[in-house]
Amino acid sequence: MGTAAPGCPGERSSPVIAVCPILELIRQNFFTCKLDLAARHIYFPAELRSAGQPRAAVPTWFSPTPKHFYRRQLPHLQRDCKPHFVTFCTHERWILPETVRWIGVDSCLHENEKTIDLQIAVVMPDHVHLIFTPLSDEQEKEVYSLATIMNAIKGASAHRINKALNRHGKVWQAESFDHVVRSSASLDAKIGYLMENPVRRRLVNRWQEYLWI
Repeated sequence: MGTAAPGCPGERSSPVIAVCPILELIRQNFFTCKLDLAARHIYFPAELRSAGQPRAAVPTWFSPTPKHFYRRQLPHLQRDCKPHFVTFCTHERWILPETVRWIGVDSCLHENEKTIDLQIAVVMPDHVHLIFTPLSDEQEKEVYSLATIMNAIKGASAHRINKALNRHGKVWQAESFDHVVRSSASLDAKIGYLMENPVRRRLVNRWQEYLWI
């Protein structure tokens, strides 16, 4: 039984050997390859495919994600099983009346243990801070995307806030801002930072006095 040439599809060869040439190609031509984060594909320039090399040696595109894994169309970079620090603001930085800020907290708590493992939620006058870890959808066999989670929180809270205030129109900005919390020490520091946020804004003297946390 012979060993197939690296990168040739349909031949019996080690998975590591088959992938290495493509990764080496990416490394050598990093600045000319087109990276599509949404589709998780890497597209190779035409000149590489026309340099007399076999088609299989320089593919049109390469996806590092296994085919059996569901490809979410994420608007943000997401790390599954990691805490995410997320901030979203009110539309045109509208100040939320105190009478409806609890709705923001309640909408975050509603998703806890459903789509997220919530560490902390703080509803400020014109923005909301969250730290949570996305949970898995057992039926779909995939981790809930940030888009799904944020749409649920923002959509439900906006509907309830407008109803409570007898108003119409946007409550939240469409965009959210997020980054991955990479260590337990960083997580503790960020939770402490958020707890003190109302104090820094001079809304209360002690974080324990703030009602929407």
